[in-house]
Amino acid sequence: MRKKTAKTTIEEPEDALQTAGDGRGKAGAISQRKKLKAQNSKMEQQLELANRLKEEYYKQLKKTQMIVKECQQDADEARQAKENVVTVLKKSE
Repeated sequence: MRKKTAKTTIEEPEDALQTAGDGRGKAGAISQRKKLKAQNSKMEQQLELANRLKEEYYKQLKKTQMIVKECQQDADEARQAKENVVTVLKKSE
């Protein structure tokens, strides 16, 4: 979906560039080209930021998954210990 939006964002200024080239001549085309380059640069920066954030969130997710796994193991061990105590108490009665 982002690709489609980005493509549309690029296509619209390209259409404007063609129109500007027809109506205002070379100066309009140069102006539109500068605007397109600026938009492209901004979009590249946003993409880089999004990729860095994605990597950071992925690392946090992995850490959280490890913590959950450790907690589950601790809970399983506690449950097993409780069952062992209950079994020993029943046998001692």
